[in-house]
Amino acid sequence: MVGTGYSEFGNFLIKRSGFTDIKPSIDGEADLYVIGKGKVVLSAKALLPGKAVSAQSYTSIGSMEKPLIAGIVQYRQPASGLDPEKYVSVLLVIDPATSSVLKETEVLRDDTEFGVAKNLTGSNGNVVSFYFNAPQNDDGITRAYDAMSGKMLWERPGFTTASVTGAVALQSVGPGFNSGGDPCYKATGVDIATGKDLWNVNYIDVARGCSNINIGWTSKGGMTVGRAVGMKYVHVSGEQDSNFNALTGAAVTLPDQVASVDPLSSLVAGSPAHAYIDSAPLIVTDAASGDEKFTLDAERVKQLNAQVEALHGGKLYLKTTDQHPVVDIATGKTIEDNAKRYPICVVRQRTYWSDGMLEPTTK
Repeated sequence: MVGTGYSEFGNFLIKRSGFTDIKPSIDGEADLYVIGKGKVVLSAKALLPGKAVSAQSYTSIGSMEKPLIAGIVQYRQPASGLDPEKYVSVLLVIDPATSSVLKETEVLRDDTEFGVAKNLTGSNGNVVSFYFNAPQNDDGITRAYDAMSGKMLWERPGFTTASVTGAVALQSVGPGFNSGGDPCYKATGVDIATGKDLWNVNYIDVARGCSNINIGWTSKGGMTVGRAVGMKYVHVSGEQDSNFNALTGAAVTLPDQVASVDPLSSLVAGSPAHAYIDSAPLIVTDAASGDEKFTLDAERVKQLNAQVEALHGGKLYLKTTDQHPVVDIATGKTIEDNAKRYPICVVRQRTYWSDGMLEPTTK
């Protein structure tokens, strides 16, 4: 029994406070659940005792067999003699099983605390990426490091967003200019381990104000900028909306409004309607092929007040006015009238459930 309130965090579960949309990093102290270990608290003050910590961020790295945490901690280095204060950022490799630092590498040094690493993103290896504000580039600089060796692997202009474990969406200055003379932007999916492009979208439409673009995901609450779709897909809103598999770069088809993403297949549940429409059909689509696999018509959705709790292993978990039915997407049949729980996420071949249980994953 893990307990409730956790969400996916690479090879771990994590308790989040405040804004709860999933992403592959966390800022500030964090409560983890480590499979085989139990609950672990990530705290920069404990990891680097004696340092005047001013910022901390963590992400998951390592393999399923040897899961690790990467952290970037910024601390204030006091003035000494005629040398003014500095703010130093170090990249840490942390073994959560022992709460020990395995490697420490200085990655940034700045005159102010605003020179800090942002959007730390990990991988299923040792590579991490982050961006930071740089005087030589108004839009920031993105870097990738092998956290275990401390070696910088690549560097590119621009800032990252809509990240998943292993890949980021990089926004940087593109080839065109708008009517006011400001540069248009381009968006590029980047494999952080290799630095190679996965997909590209350029913005050169002067009439639409090309410098204003959004990368994120759409939900019934509207556009959520800077978040990948269910930690799996990237939605790019620009001259023409585009959707990609974040890790492979393959083009995919997503509903206008996404309700849930199946972690075990390419199925996505959502609606073709805009957020301000009260009632719309609920559709399950195969993102890879674009085929509709299941539809609950708008009138039935309204009558049932149907809401998606989860999509997992080809099964759709719903909440209605009176029950929690489970639908098998392959047959369109209700296989359970009133489920007592629904799946939250999959971590290291285990499914975390709404009742706090962590069990082997089965489709």
